[in-house]
Amino acid sequence: MSNGPLRVLALVAIAAACVPAGAAAQELSFADVMNSAHAFVVEYEDDLSMVVAEEHYRQQVLDKDGDVEEQRVLLSDYRITQLLPLEFWFGVRVVFEVDGRVVRERTTRTPRALRLASGEDASERFRQIAEENARFNIGDVTRTFNKPTFVLSFLHPGNRDRMNFVELGSERVGELQRWVVGYTEVPVDGSSFIETQDGDHLLTRGRFWIDPTTGRVVRSELITGDARVERTARITVDYRSFPAMNLWLPAQMHEVYETTDTSRHSTTITGTATYSNYRVLPPGIASLSVAWDASLDDNVVGYIVEWGDTSGDYGNASDVGNLTQFRIEGLVEGEKYYVVVRAYTATGTSSILSDEASGVAVVSSGIARQ
Repeated sequence: MSNGPLRVLALVAIAAACVPAGAAAQELSFADVMNSAHAFVVEYEDDLSMVVAEEHYRQQVLDKDGDVEEQRVLLSDYRITQLLPLEFWFGVRVVFEVDGRVVRERTTRTPRALRLASGEDASERFRQIAEENARFNIGDVTRTFNKPTFVLSFLHPGNRDRMNFVELGSERVGELQRWVVGYTEVPVDGSSFIETQDGDHLLTRGRFWIDPTTGRVVRSELITGDARVERTARITVDYRSFPAMNLWLPAQMHEVYETTDTSRHSTTITGTATYSNYRVLPPGIASLSVAWDASLDDNVVGYIVEWGDTSGDYGNASDVGNLTQFRIEGLVEGEKYYVVVRAYTATGTSSILSDEASGVAVVSSGIARQ
Protein backbone atom coordinates (compact mmCIF):
# COMPACT_ATOMS: atom_id res chain seq x y z
CA MET A 1 0.00 0.00 0.00
CA SER A 2 1.20 3.53 -0.68
CA ASN A 3 1.03 6.37 1.82
CA GLY A 4 -1.20 9.37 1.15
CA PRO A 5 -0.53 12.95 2.33
CA LEU A 6 -1.27 13.69 5.99
CA ARG A 7 -4.40 15.56 7.05
CA VAL A 8 -5.28 16.43 10.64
CA LEU A 9 -8.28 14.58 12.06
CA ALA A 10 -9.39 14.58 15.69
CA LEU A 11 -9.19 11.29 17.57
CA VAL A 12 -11.15 10.59 20.75
CA ALA A 13 -10.46 7.78 23.24
CA ILE A 14 -13.20 6.59 25.57
CA ALA A 15 -12.57 4.49 28.68
CA ALA A 16 -15.22 2.18 30.14
CA ALA A 17 -16.22 2.60 33.75
CA CYS A 18 -16.63 -0.16 36.32
CA VAL A 19 -18.24 -0.28 39.74
CA PRO A 20 -17.99 -2.78 42.62
CA ALA A 21 -20.74 -5.21 43.64
CA GLY A 22 -22.97 -4.66 46.64
CA ALA A 23 -22.99 -6.11 50.15
CA ALA A 24 -24.83 -9.03 51.71
CA ALA A 25 -28.57 -9.21 50.97
CA GLN A 26 -29.74 -8.52 54.51
CA GLU A 27 -27.65 -5.34 54.72
CA LEU A 28 -28.31 -3.93 51.26
CA SER A 29 -29.21 -0.32 50.75
CA PHE A 30 -30.67 1.14 47.57
CA ALA A 31 -27.18 2.37 46.64
CA ASP A 32 -25.80 -1.17 47.11
CA VAL A 33 -28.40 -2.66 44.79
CA MET A 34 -27.81 -0.03 42.12
CA ASN A 35 -24.04 -0.52 42.31
CA SER A 36 -24.56 -4.26 41.84
CA ALA A 37 -26.83 -3.62 38.86
CA HIS A 38 -24.28 -1.27 37.29
CA ALA A 39 -21.55 -3.88 37.79
CA PHE A 40 -23.79 -6.61 36.34
CA VAL A 41 -24.26 -4.62 33.13
CA VAL A 42 -20.53 -3.98 32.79
CA GLU A 43 -19.82 -7.71 33.15
CA TYR A 44 -22.57 -8.42 30.62
CA GLU A 45 -20.58 -6.60 27.95
CA ASP A 46 -17.92 -9.29 27.83
CA ASP A 47 -20.29 -12.24 28.34
CA LEU A 48 -22.50 -11.32 25.37
CA SER A 49 -19.83 -10.13 22.95
CA MET A 50 -20.29 -13.14 20.63
CA VAL A 51 -23.65 -14.62 21.75
CA VAL A 52 -26.37 -15.20 19.14
CA ALA A 53 -29.96 -16.37 19.62
CA GLU A 54 -32.72 -17.54 17.33
CA GLU A 55 -35.66 -15.13 17.58
CA HIS A 56 -39.28 -16.11 16.86
CA TYR A 57 -41.11 -12.78 16.58
CA ARG A 58 -44.89 -12.52 16.05
CA GLN A 59 -46.29 -9.05 15.30
CA GLN A 60 -49.95 -8.09 15.01
CA VAL A 61 -51.93 -4.97 14.13
CA LEU A 62 -55.24 -4.82 16.02
CA ASP A 63 -58.25 -2.61 15.34
CA LYS A 64 -60.10 -0.71 18.07
CA ASP A 65 -62.14 -3.83 18.90
CA GLY A 66 -59.02 -5.99 19.31
CA ASP A 67 -59.51 -7.91 16.07
CA VAL A 68 -56.41 -8.76 14.04
CA GLU A 69 -56.04 -6.63 10.91
CA GLU A 70 -52.58 -7.83 9.96
CA GLN A 71 -49.99 -10.20 11.37
CA ARG A 72 -46.50 -11.40 10.58
CA VAL A 73 -44.01 -13.93 11.93
CA LEU A 74 -40.30 -13.23 11.61
CA LEU A 75 -37.50 -15.74 12.21
CA SER A 76 -34.14 -14.12 12.76
CA ASP A 77 -30.65 -14.62 14.04
CA TYR A 78 -30.18 -12.04 16.74
CA ARG A 79 -26.92 -10.90 18.30
CA ILE A 80 -26.99 -8.86 21.49
CA THR A 81 -23.98 -6.75 22.40
CA GLN A 82 -22.81 -3.38 23.61
CA LEU A 83 -21.88 -0.97 20.85
CA LEU A 84 -18.56 0.75 21.44
CA PRO A 85 -17.43 3.45 21.79
CA LEU A 86 -20.95 4.87 22.26
CA GLU A 87 -21.52 2.68 25.35
CA PHE A 88 -25.09 1.61 24.68
CA TRP A 89 -26.64 -1.76 23.98
CA PHE A 90 -27.49 -2.68 20.45
CA GLY A 91 -29.12 -5.70 18.88
CA VAL A 92 -28.37 -6.96 15.42
CA ARG A 93 -31.46 -8.65 14.01
CA VAL A 94 -30.85 -10.46 10.71
CA VAL A 95 -34.20 -11.72 9.39
CA PHE A 96 -33.99 -14.91 7.36
CA GLU A 97 -37.66 -15.93 7.16
CA VAL A 98 -40.93 -13.94 6.91
CA ASP A 99 -44.23 -15.85 7.25
CA GLY A 100 -42.48 -19.04 6.18
CA ARG A 101 -40.81 -17.43 3.16
CA VAL A 102 -37.02 -17.41 3.08
CA VAL A 103 -35.73 -13.87 2.51
CA ARG A 104 -32.03 -14.48 3.17
CA GLU A 105 -29.71 -17.44 2.97
CA ARG A 106 -29.04 -18.21 6.61
CA THR A 107 -25.98 -20.43 6.43
CA THR A 108 -23.69 -17.89 4.77
CA ARG A 109 -24.96 -14.31 4.88
CA THR A 110 -26.18 -14.28 8.46
CA PRO A 111 -22.90 -15.19 10.20
CA ARG A 112 -21.06 -12.89 7.81
CA ALA A 113 -23.37 -9.94 8.53
CA LEU A 114 -23.17 -10.47 12.27
CA ARG A 115 -19.43 -10.92 12.27
CA LEU A 116 -18.78 -7.85 10.14
CA ALA A 117 -20.81 -5.76 12.58
CA SER A 118 -18.05 -6.19 15.19
CA GLY A 119 -15.36 -3.76 16.20
CA GLU A 120 -15.09 -0.33 17.79
CA ASP A 121 -15.80 1.49 14.51
CA ALA A 122 -18.92 -0.53 13.67
CA SER A 123 -21.70 1.88 14.72
CA GLU A 124 -22.69 2.76 11.16
CA ARG A 125 -22.71 -0.91 10.10
CA PHE A 126 -24.96 -1.80 13.04
CA ARG A 127 -27.40 0.94 12.07
CA GLN A 128 -27.44 -0.13 8.44
CA ILE A 129 -28.27 -3.70 9.40
CA ALA A 130 -30.95 -2.51 11.85
CA GLU A 131 -32.65 -0.30 9.27
CA GLU A 132 -32.46 -2.97 6.58
CA ASN A 133 -34.22 -5.53 8.78
CA ALA A 134 -36.69 -3.06 10.34
CA ARG A 135 -38.46 -2.95 6.96
CA PHE A 136 -40.02 -6.31 7.85
CA ASN A 137 -41.91 -4.81 10.82
CA ILE A 138 -45.61 -4.20 10.29
CA GLY A 139 -47.76 -1.27 11.39
CA ASP A 140 -47.31 2.48 11.07
CA VAL A 141 -44.56 2.77 13.71
CA THR A 142 -41.01 2.89 12.39
CA ARG A 143 -38.89 1.32 15.12
CA THR A 144 -35.38 0.03 15.63
CA PHE A 145 -35.36 0.08 19.46
CA ASN A 146 -37.51 -3.07 19.77
CA LYS A 147 -34.52 -5.02 21.09
CA PRO A 148 -34.55 -7.08 24.30
CA THR A 149 -31.32 -5.65 25.74
CA PHE A 150 -31.62 -2.03 24.59
CA VAL A 151 -32.93 -0.97 27.99
CA LEU A 152 -29.85 -2.36 29.77
CA SER A 153 -27.84 0.56 28.44
CA PHE A 154 -29.70 2.76 30.95
CA LEU A 155 -27.90 0.93 33.78
CA HIS A 156 -24.42 1.38 32.35
CA PRO A 157 -22.23 3.43 34.71
CA GLY A 158 -21.37 5.76 31.85
CA ASN A 159 -25.06 6.76 31.58
CA ARG A 160 -25.82 7.45 35.24
CA ASP A 161 -26.01 11.20 34.66
CA ARG A 162 -28.74 10.58 32.08
CA MET A 163 -31.09 8.61 34.35
CA ASN A 164 -32.92 9.17 37.63
CA PHE A 165 -33.50 5.97 39.62
CA VAL A 166 -35.92 5.52 42.50
CA GLU A 167 -36.76 2.57 44.75
CA LEU A 168 -40.39 1.38 44.28
CA GLY A 169 -40.45 -1.54 46.71
CA SER A 170 -40.34 -5.24 45.99
CA GLU A 171 -42.35 -7.71 43.94
CA ARG A 172 -42.27 -11.46 43.46
CA VAL A 173 -40.99 -12.58 40.07
CA GLY A 174 -40.84 -16.33 39.79
CA GLU A 175 -40.09 -17.81 43.19
CA LEU A 176 -38.16 -14.90 44.70
CA GLN A 177 -38.75 -11.32 45.75
CA ARG A 178 -37.08 -8.74 43.52
CA TRP A 179 -36.38 -5.09 44.07
CA VAL A 180 -38.40 -2.84 41.77
CA VAL A 181 -36.47 0.21 40.59
CA GLY A 182 -38.13 2.99 38.61
CA TYR A 183 -36.25 5.19 36.19
CA THR A 184 -36.80 8.33 34.17
CA GLU A 185 -34.49 9.66 31.50
CA VAL A 186 -32.94 13.10 31.92
CA PRO A 187 -32.21 15.06 28.73
CA VAL A 188 -28.49 15.81 28.37
CA ASP A 189 -27.41 18.49 25.90
CA GLY A 190 -30.70 18.08 24.03
CA SER A 191 -30.09 14.39 23.31
CA SER A 192 -32.02 11.24 24.19
CA PHE A 193 -31.69 7.49 23.74
CA ILE A 194 -34.59 7.44 21.26
CA GLU A 195 -35.47 9.94 18.59
CA THR A 196 -37.99 10.00 15.75
CA GLN A 197 -37.17 10.09 12.05
CA ASP A 198 -37.95 13.83 12.21
CA GLY A 199 -35.34 14.32 14.92
CA ASP A 200 -37.74 14.71 17.85
CA HIS A 201 -36.27 13.42 21.11
CA LEU A 202 -38.38 10.92 23.06
CA LEU A 203 -37.51 10.48 26.72
CA THR A 204 -37.90 7.07 28.33
CA ARG A 205 -39.23 5.85 31.65
CA GLY A 206 -40.01 2.48 33.15
CA ARG A 207 -38.91 -0.11 35.72
CA PHE A 208 -36.29 -2.75 36.43
CA TRP A 209 -36.86 -5.84 38.55
CA ILE A 210 -33.47 -6.60 40.08
CA ASP A 211 -32.08 -9.52 42.09
CA PRO A 212 -30.64 -7.54 45.03
CA THR A 213 -27.91 -10.05 45.86
CA THR A 214 -26.41 -10.30 42.34
CA GLY A 215 -27.58 -7.15 40.54
CA ARG A 216 -29.12 -9.27 37.78
CA VAL A 217 -31.99 -7.76 35.87
CA VAL A 218 -34.79 -10.35 35.77
CA ARG A 219 -37.39 -8.12 34.11
CA SER A 220 -37.32 -4.72 32.44
CA GLU A 221 -39.92 -2.26 31.21
CA LEU A 222 -39.43 0.61 28.78
CA ILE A 223 -42.09 3.25 28.10
CA THR A 224 -41.73 6.08 25.61
CA GLY A 225 -43.80 8.28 23.31
CA ASP A 226 -46.32 11.06 23.84
CA ALA A 227 -48.96 13.14 22.09
CA ARG A 228 -46.34 14.76 19.85
CA VAL A 229 -45.76 11.46 18.00
CA GLU A 230 -49.33 10.22 18.55
CA ARG A 231 -48.05 6.90 19.89
CA THR A 232 -46.90 5.41 23.18
CA ALA A 233 -44.72 2.32 23.35
CA ARG A 234 -44.25 -0.19 26.15
CA ILE A 235 -41.66 -2.97 25.90
CA THR A 236 -41.34 -5.60 28.64
CA VAL A 237 -38.57 -8.20 28.69
CA ASP A 238 -38.22 -11.26 30.93
CA TYR A 239 -34.78 -12.76 31.48
CA ARG A 240 -33.85 -16.19 32.77
CA SER A 241 -30.88 -18.47 33.23
CA PHE A 242 -29.79 -20.56 30.24
CA PRO A 243 -27.64 -23.28 31.89
CA ALA A 244 -26.05 -24.43 28.63
CA MET A 245 -24.56 -20.94 28.21
CA ASN A 246 -24.09 -20.33 31.95
CA LEU A 247 -25.59 -16.88 31.36
CA TRP A 248 -28.69 -14.88 32.32
CA LEU A 249 -30.30 -13.99 28.98
CA PRO A 250 -33.55 -12.60 27.46
CA ALA A 251 -36.27 -15.24 27.23
CA GLN A 252 -39.25 -13.20 25.99
CA MET A 253 -40.00 -9.65 24.83
CA HIS A 254 -43.53 -8.22 24.66
CA GLU A 255 -44.30 -4.84 23.06
CA VAL A 256 -47.41 -2.69 22.69
CA TYR A 257 -47.74 0.49 20.60
CA GLU A 258 -50.95 2.46 21.11
CA THR A 259 -52.24 5.62 19.47
CA THR A 260 -52.87 8.78 21.49
CA ASP A 261 -54.86 10.45 18.71
CA THR A 262 -58.54 9.52 19.16
CA SER A 263 -59.59 11.47 16.06
CA ARG A 264 -58.10 8.98 13.62
CA HIS A 265 -58.43 5.27 12.90
CA SER A 266 -57.25 3.61 16.09
CA THR A 267 -54.91 0.63 15.88
CA THR A 268 -52.69 -1.14 18.35
CA ILE A 269 -49.49 -2.89 17.36
CA THR A 270 -48.33 -5.80 19.47
CA GLY A 271 -45.33 -8.05 19.27
CA THR A 272 -44.07 -11.07 21.18
CA ALA A 273 -40.58 -12.40 20.62
CA THR A 274 -39.12 -15.53 22.19
CA TYR A 275 -35.45 -16.43 22.26
CA SER A 276 -33.92 -19.88 22.02
CA ASN A 277 -30.97 -21.78 20.60
CA TYR A 278 -28.44 -19.48 22.22
CA ARG A 279 -24.92 -20.18 21.00
CA VAL A 280 -21.56 -18.53 20.69
CA LEU A 281 -20.97 -17.09 17.24
CA PRO A 282 -18.00 -19.05 15.90
CA PRO A 283 -15.12 -16.84 14.90
CA GLY A 284 -13.92 -16.98 11.34
CA ILE A 285 -10.96 -19.33 10.93
CA ALA A 286 -9.38 -17.59 7.96
CA SER A 287 -7.02 -14.63 7.89
CA LEU A 288 -5.51 -12.08 5.54
CA SER A 289 -2.06 -10.56 6.02
CA VAL A 290 -1.19 -7.10 4.77
CA ALA A 291 1.99 -5.01 4.70
CA TRP A 292 2.71 -1.42 3.77
CA ASP A 293 5.59 1.01 3.41
CA ALA A 294 6.44 3.11 6.45
CA SER A 295 5.38 6.75 6.34
CA LEU A 296 8.09 9.26 5.46
CA ASP A 297 6.71 11.66 8.05
CA ASP A 298 8.96 11.57 11.15
CA ASN A 299 6.00 12.52 13.36
CA VAL A 300 4.13 9.29 12.64
CA VAL A 301 4.15 6.87 15.60
CA GLY A 302 1.63 4.25 14.52
CA TYR A 303 -0.93 2.94 12.07
CA ILE A 304 -4.59 1.90 12.07
CA VAL A 305 -5.71 -0.85 9.70
CA GLU A 306 -9.34 -0.82 8.51
CA TRP A 307 -11.09 -3.57 6.56
CA GLY A 308 -14.47 -4.76 5.32
CA ASP A 309 -16.13 -6.92 2.66
CA THR A 310 -17.27 -3.96 0.53
CA SER A 311 -14.97 -1.58 -1.33
CA GLY A 312 -14.96 1.79 0.38
CA ASP A 313 -17.06 0.56 3.32
CA TYR A 314 -14.90 -0.54 6.28
CA GLY A 315 -16.66 -1.68 9.45
CA ASN A 316 -13.60 -2.96 11.34
CA ALA A 317 -10.39 -1.37 12.56
CA SER A 318 -7.32 -2.20 14.62
CA ASP A 319 -4.52 -0.03 16.00
CA VAL A 320 -1.29 -1.95 15.23
CA GLY A 321 1.17 0.52 16.74
CA ASN A 322 4.31 1.16 14.73
CA LEU A 323 4.20 -2.16 12.87
CA THR A 324 4.15 -2.14 9.06
CA GLN A 325 2.49 -5.52 8.68
CA PHE A 326 -0.59 -7.08 10.25
CA ARG A 327 -2.56 -10.32 10.05
CA ILE A 328 -6.35 -9.81 10.12
CA GLU A 329 -7.85 -12.81 11.94
CA GLY A 330 -11.38 -14.18 12.25
CA LEU A 331 -12.37 -13.83 8.60
CA VAL A 332 -14.57 -16.03 6.42
CA GLU A 333 -12.56 -18.36 4.22
CA GLY A 334 -12.87 -17.54 0.51
CA GLU A 335 -14.37 -14.08 1.08
CA LYS A 336 -12.76 -11.02 -0.50
CA TYR A 337 -11.84 -8.18 1.85
CA TYR A 338 -10.79 -4.58 1.23
CA VAL A 339 -8.10 -2.98 3.38
CA VAL A 340 -6.78 0.53 3.95
CA VAL A 341 -4.26 2.00 6.39
CA ARG A 342 -3.99 5.41 8.01
CA ALA A 343 -1.09 6.81 10.03
CA TYR A 344 -1.31 8.82 13.24
CA THR A 345 1.02 11.00 15.29
CA ALA A 346 1.70 11.23 19.03
CA THR A 347 -0.58 14.25 19.27
CA GLY A 348 -3.56 12.30 17.94
CA THR A 349 -3.68 13.59 14.38
CA SER A 350 -4.44 11.09 11.64
CA SER A 351 -3.71 10.82 7.94
CA ILE A 352 -6.17 10.31 5.13
CA LEU A 353 -6.70 6.69 4.13
CA SER A 354 -4.10 4.94 1.99
CA ASP A 355 -4.88 3.49 -1.39
CA GLU A 356 -7.21 0.50 -1.04
CA ALA A 357 -5.85 -3.05 -1.32
CA SER A 358 -7.87 -6.26 -1.48
CA GLY A 359 -7.33 -9.95 -0.97
CA VAL A 360 -9.10 -13.23 -0.32
CA ALA A 361 -9.03 -14.65 3.22
CA VAL A 362 -7.45 -18.08 3.52
CA VAL A 363 -6.87 -20.49 6.38
CA SER A 364 -3.09 -20.09 6.17
CA SER A 365 -1.40 -17.22 4.42
CA GLY A 366 1.97 -15.53 4.12
CA ILE A 367 2.30 -11.76 4.08
CA ALA A 368 1.27 -10.18 0.80
CA ARG A 369 2.11 -6.71 -0.42
CA GLN A 370 0.28 -4.41 -2.77
